[in-house]
Amino acid sequence: MGVSGVIAALTFGALLSACAPAVGPRTMAALVAHESGARPFAIADDTTRRSYDPATRASAIALAAALLRQGHDIDAGYAQINSANFAATGLTAARVFDPCANLAAGARILALAYASAARRYGTGQTALAHALSLYHSGSMTSGLDYAHAVFATAQRIGVRPKAPR
Repeated sequence: MGVSGVIAALTFGALLSACAPAVGPRTMAALVAHESGARPFAIADDTTRRSYDPATRASAIALAAALLRQGHDIDAGYAQINSANFAATGLTAARVFDPCANLAAGARILALAYASAARRYGTGQTALAHALSLYHSGSMTSGLDYAHAVFATAQRIGVRPKAPR
């Protein structure tokens, strides 16, 4: 990794610590790497199964707003927040592309999912797997393949996710 890669990693780590303190930075880094490839303007259109990678925040906002006006179900930003969660997390088609707001929303959703999973499975990695499943699918069990994929991404990028605090 070159100097620019080290700087980017340090900057992203600081962003995670500042914006998503309820979830460990290694866990959020793995989730973000898996969800968006750490692309802040990534959009996944769940209605058409198309993915977009706008070059600018303005173009991402315009595209997301247009898709939402057409009634599409989208995931957006670093943590790929689903549009069904925008209202509950204070996001809009514009605010979802604010890196801190997006990461905070993702951490909030995951922390709530973890609390629910921990009540059922106890604390630790098993609860984290079920929380990731819930984050992805809305079910603690139907998204376990997704959870294992996030764990594999974590291993690939050299981090070990930890259960939220």
